[in-house]
Amino acid sequence: MWPSLSVLAGLLFSLGGDADRKPVQVYILAGQSNMEGHGQVRSLETLGEISEHRILFNSLRNESGGWAVRDDVFISWEDRRPQSGALSVGWGRNEKSIGPEFSFGTVMGDVFDAPVLLIKTAWGGKDVYCDFRSPSAGAPTKHEQALLDREAENGSKREVGAYYHRMVLEIQRALEGIEDLVPGYAGEGDELAGLAWFQG
Repeated sequence: MWPSLSVLAGLLFSLGGDADRKPVQVYILAGQSNMEGHGQVRSLETLGEISEHRILFNSLRNESGGWAVRDDVFISWEDRRPQSGALSVGWGRNEKSIGPEFSFGTVMGDVFDAPVLLIKTAWGGKDVYCDFRSPSAGAPTKHEQALLDREAENGSKREVGAYYHRMVLEIQRALEGIEDLVPGYAGEGDELAGLAWFQG
């Protein structure tokens, strides 16, 4: 039996408080060492000296001249301590470095009228043909298998696709625990807005 129009209207009215809450915009930032981020925070200062980059540089600063800490863009990275927090400098390989997340997250935060979550999953020294190999890529080719066999003979046996599966698990865990990663999250849901891959 279908509910009456008055019942439906009542339900919509009761949910009206959340109707304006937009889903969290989720971006996956994945890859190898360049996605980890080895850029030096001090190198950002040069942006302010170049006229075409000055608008971006200014958006990275707060009113007192320090580096901005976003209250609408958050990051999750299991490989770091702390593993999550508000976006600012220091989310590269260590607290004195930056990666693509800083400027990318700043731009996305300015574009969307909704919280943004960056799920970062990256490890240096990994390749696509073995470490990040997707199951849909099939088994390694004869040439690729020969390379892996040669490595194994030298005591360096690798599991094909190990970091692909690890990446997927980290993304799943972040999405399952999104309420702990995005302050103020109230069940408005999430939208996978994109994936950025940075290799090499």
